Amino acid sequence: MQLACYRPTPPGVWPFESMAVSVRTLPDAAEHWSRGRARAEGLACAVCGAVDFRRDRKEDRPETLPFEVPGPDGALRLECGGCRPEFIDPDAKPRPVAS
Repeated sequence: MQLACYRPTPPGVWPFESMAVSVRTLPDAAEHWSRGRARAEGLACAVCGAVDFRRDRKEDRPETLPFEVPGPDGALRLECGGCRPEFIDPDAKPRPVAS
């Protein structure tokens, strides 16, 4: 199973210049994982946890699209467009970073 996501380039820098498509290769069994397991494996939004990127993403609802961004520890993680409005609306302000 593969999951395509968008990566703002350069990663973690605002304003970003463009989006690159990144593809994650997942085990075939990932398609059948529960939402809880998917969340634990990083396949749900790392901020809100509400969007399961295997099932909930829709092209006509950009808030459900997966974006790959650096987390607080610097490792790349998936976040939804609802939690990162600056990725789907050029006039939106980046969300405050939790300290």
